[in-house]
Amino acid sequence: MIRRLFKEWLLNVLAWVAITNFYSLAILTNMKVIVEMAKIEDIIAANKLASYFTSSYQFFESTLFGIIFGTLFYFINQLIDKISARKMPFGKIIILKTFMYLIAMVVVFFTMGIIFELLYFYPVKMSDFLSNKEIVKDPTFYISFFTFILFTAILVNFLVQVSYKIGPKLVLPMFLGKYHTPKSENRIFLFLDLKNSTGIAEDLGHMKYSKLLQDCYYDLNKIVFKLNAEIYQYVGDEVVLTWENKKNFLSKYAIRTTFKFRSLLEKRSAYYLKNYGFIPEFKGGLNLGKVSVAEIGEIKRDIAYHGDVVNTAARLQEAAKEYGKILMASEKVINELTSYDGFAIEEMPTIELKGKRRKVNVFCVEETSRVRQEELPVS
Repeated sequence: MIRRLFKEWLLNVLAWVAITNFYSLAILTNMKVIVEMAKIEDIIAANKLASYFTSSYQFFESTLFGIIFGTLFYFINQLIDKISARKMPFGKIIILKTFMYLIAMVVVFFTMGIIFELLYFYPVKMSDFLSNKEIVKDPTFYISFFTFILFTAILVNFLVQVSYKIGPKLVLPMFLGKYHTPKSENRIFLFLDLKNSTGIAEDLGHMKYSKLLQDCYYDLNKIVFKLNAEIYQYVGDEVVLTWENKKNFLSKYAIRTTFKFRSLLEKRSAYYLKNYGFIPEFKGGLNLGKVSVAEIGEIKRDIAYHGDVVNTAARLQEAAKEYGKILMASEKVINELTSYDGFAIEEMPTIELKGKRRKVNVFCVEETSRVRQEELPVS
């Protein structure tokens, strides 16, 4: 968790350092061209302030601004997304963030001014600089800089929302055209489906039922990054998660997801009981193996996974609902598990999964602590 947050913060800082240095490069290049064309190099050199603002010190300022503003940008986004993600539409969130960015920019400028004055970087005192009537009368640079940063901040936020829409781990592959032609990958798939969804929809009505699914998926999203998962699809009351089949991903993340999700829903039991009268339960089907991955569609492009591995995972989830189990896994999953710690594995009778020509061996997976609780006699 800490490692992921650090990576996100570092990415924000590096992005803003690059953005502000690019801005400084563009401004300085234009200024140097104008100075050379007007042949006023001597005039600029004689003016300490003008000489400073056309020097390479601007890149140092840009880097410092990028580090401080990038940090504030990251924390503003984290705070507002956490507080307002489900309470406000996207447009209002952008307006609120923009207002916060303006405040952050003022804070950064004053902080940098104090730091630079203490380090004796400025050729004049900050108070003298700010009281300069010519600068006050012609604040063109600051207006252009604020406009550039605000426009860039809105653009960055838009791209962030696009990345969430597509999936953070799929943005770069789609941009580079990695799946323009189908590729083969070894992946893990988990299908999660709401138990008794038809009856629940009838009892709640379609509007409240949709709100229930929003709440459930919002809670699931809280643990997706922690479990290194990618959300492949939301299909009605079903959500499909996937992982690359890397070392220990199955034992460390995939097989634990269903139980982590159940625990989170139970922790929020008071909320669900108050608003819906019950605690939602999700049943899972887990499978792994080789699948084909391809970019599909023109109007609404998406990444699609095809193969028997995906179909079998979906059928295992249906079997979990049929047999009243929280998680059903294929024999391939059980064979690849590197650790059974914390889990009880029960082999089910060989069954015929819907759509499969041959009967397959399936296994029920449960948390050992949960099994012990259920086996305790009721006094």
